[in-house]
Amino acid sequence: MQAFSGSDYWLYQWFEMAVTRLYWAFVVPLAALFDWGRIMFAKGKAVREATKAKMREKVLEEERRRIETVLTRHGVQLDKEVVDDLLDNSRNN
Repeated sequence: MQAFSGSDYWLYQWFEMAVTRLYWAFVVPLAALFDWGRIMFAKGKAVREATKAKMREKVLEEERRRIETVLTRHGVQLDKEVVDDLLDNSRNN
């Protein structure tokens, strides 16, 4: 491999400096931006999943109360254990 000499050396130095500055000016901030976006997406996904779970629990509780009301209105007397099994198994559907 030949060593750079004269103007080739300065041209190589200028090229190396330009590439290094471009790397620090664009690539590193862009990587930081993508990392920040990944973190924000993960947080947003966790919030959406928590909200969805909370809404699901609320709907299931309302449905549970509605079913218990219908059973009571029609005079169906079931043991507490049977009602709990029936309503808890409906969550699997």
